[in-house]
Amino acid sequence: MDKQIVITIARQYGSGGRTIGEMLAEDIGIHYYDKELLKLASEDSGINERLFVNADEKIKMTKLFKTVKNVYNGQLIPPESDNFVSDNNLFNYQAKVIKQLAEEESCVIIGRCADYVLKDYDNV
Repeated sequence: MDKQIVITIARQYGSGGRTIGEMLAEDIGIHYYDKELLKLASEDSGINERLFVNADEKIKMTKLFKTVKNVYNGQLIPPESDNFVSDNNLFNYQAKVIKQLAEEESCVIIGRCADYVLKDYDNV
């Protein structure tokens, strides 16, 4: 592959998006990220992975896009803050990891509002 690309797949539960993403990534030989993003955000932030999983499950039960527009501002809250493990900050750490992946490698990213987080990237 000559040019780095990032494919984001926004999906609903049961739509087959995960399977399509896995097949696409395998077919074109690039990495596939879904729930692994939660682990990467946990490692990057030092915040327990379970908190990311819980926040991820909460977001799925809301009107997702509206939530993202209200939550995502790209600013990370410092560890000494009472809001360090807030849903907003947890999402911002996920967004940071998504952006890093998009800048470093070709990949398929499933969900996690990656389409919104990467909306200004030319290679997406």
